[in-house]
Amino acid sequence: YDIHILCMQDRSLSNVEITEEEFLLITSGSDDDDREYEGVRFLIHPQVRRSIISFKQYSSRIASLKLRIQGGKLILISAYAPHGGKPYNERLSFFQTLNHFWYSLSTNG
Repeated sequence: YDIHILCMQDRSLSNVEITEEEFLLITSGSDDDDREYEGVRFLIHPQVRRSIISFKQYSSRIASLKLRIQGGKLILISAYAPHGGKPYNERLSFFQTLNHFWYSLSTNG
């Protein structure tokens, strides 16, 4: 499919690794054995790896990847929102946190 960056949301533990195909896999997740751990991942094509400026983990559910692109910088956010079965206050808190994180990011320094 010629995908160069894939953002995934799933159950995962924090980790950084290089796959057999030389893709970079960065995971922002829980570091414990809790059954309810959630995480986000970025799978990055080998040709894009050298364009990475930074990775920022805000929580196990929210992370960003800053890249150098032609004409400037690009920030991708991967977020794993609580599902509709979770309490309303938990979901509201998540989106308030995501909003705060969004405004804390800058592509221009």
